[in-house]
Amino acid sequence: MARVTIEDCLKRIDNAYDIVSLASQRAKDILDGSEPKIDYAGKPSVIALKEIADGLIDMSYFETRRKEKIEEQLSEAIAEEEAISDIKTEAQQLQASDENDTTAQDSTELTDSEVPASFDSLEDSQNTEDKSS
Repeated sequence: MARVTIEDCLKRIDNAYDIVSLASQRAKDILDGSEPKIDYAGKPSVIALKEIADGLIDMSYFETRRKEKIEEQLSEAIAEEEAISDIKTEAQQLQASDENDTTAQDSTELTDSEVPASFDSLEDSQNTEDKSS
């Protein structure tokens, strides 16, 4: 079929409005990356009309497309929820790790009462050396 017309499509679908709606949606889907069902390098609108004329798509296309969109949205939502869950888990692990590090640092720091007296006398001798210079 060298040329395709609405009349060719009317043999498959008896309403011109339905043909135009279907061809329009199919052409948009082809532009968005959907794989054509025929091997033709023409414009997406012509490809859609040829698919209709050849009986490769019909009005059930709208229903199948709607189901595919819903499944796609569900899988995206599930993937998003899993990502959020993973991020929350990692954040909790980091927070627990930071708390452990802080606790370890606190236990290694000495308070003034725990500093040996020999350190105090060492500081005093250093201070007097600085003043005499």
